[in-house]
Amino acid sequence: MGNHETRTGGITTSQWRTLTKNTENYYRYSCNDTEIIVLDFDNKHLRSVMDDSLEHQYFIDPTQMNWLEKTLGETRDKLKVVFVHQPLLPRTALSPDIKPEKDLRPSDREALERLFSQYGVRAVFSGHVEIPRYYSNGSVDYFTLPGIYKSKDLRVSWLHTFAEVIVPKTGAVSVKLFYKRDLADTAYQTVIIPSSEFEQLDK
Repeated sequence: MGNHETRTGGITTSQWRTLTKNTENYYRYSCNDTEIIVLDFDNKHLRSVMDDSLEHQYFIDPTQMNWLEKTLGETRDKLKVVFVHQPLLPRTALSPDIKPEKDLRPSDREALERLFSQYGVRAVFSGHVEIPRYYSNGSVDYFTLPGIYKSKDLRVSWLHTFAEVIVPKTGAVSVKLFYKRDLADTAYQTVIIPSSEFEQLDK
């Protein structure tokens, strides 16, 4: 769930929990031999009772961080991928075209990167900034993928996008991104991330 889904006209967090039968906004589930971990960087309740500095940052709360480390330890021998709405890197590091806004708290980013590397997470996926980006930090691949519609306001449009995540038993994780450049387009274009074709695309 991202910030747009829970705005006016969307659904509340409690409604989402009821529909999904989740007790928290973060959770895990298995798909064959892959463990999928979903994190929450925007705990609205804790934001309201914690330090005022969090008003202008995304963060991962201590309870969730402890749950994550326990979960990673329990799944040492499994393939692991992580999904979270907001990217770990600051917005300005992802692209000069994105206006500066809230970023993940630096201390949390450092702790997460350490845990992901230590426990063998293969890939981390995020959205939020509406542009595609890929980078590798040691053994962990990081993907930032655009959303359905909002990038129409950016210099390069990525419209009606969706992605197929490919997690092989060995070797690198990759993404097949489906996208349109114009809402009038009837056919999707595709690109594999990472690839030389992706590197050459105007982003």
